[in-house]
Amino acid sequence: MERNLTLGMAAFFGVLALAVVIRLGDEALAVIVGMLLGVIAIVPFGLILLAATERREHRQERPTPPVIVFGGGLPQTAVGHGVPDFPLRPWDEAELLPMPSEREFHIVGEE
Repeated sequence: MERNLTLGMAAFFGVLALAVVIRLGDEALAVIVGMLLGVIAIVPFGLILLAATERREHRQERPTPPVIVFGGGLPQTAVGHGVPDFPLRPWDEAELLPMPSEREFHIVGEE
């Protein structure tokens, strides 16, 4: 009884789908087929994502190893600043460089 009901429903929906497909235009049919193929293409990716998520949940937590950072030498110091081993910042370089001499401008056309 249950099998006959399932077969009857499948036949009904099959005939209904065929009637709709016959009445649809080519563009509408192409859109429907494209949507169906897109959904089918997503299924393997979803299964892979589900498997990866399950695997991550079952993985045991391992402690992270300590991070050791080796420095590359001593910092550059500002010589003549009056403070020994004072780190040189980029904006301090202007104070250490000699001031440029006064600029002279020559206006063309004036003598």
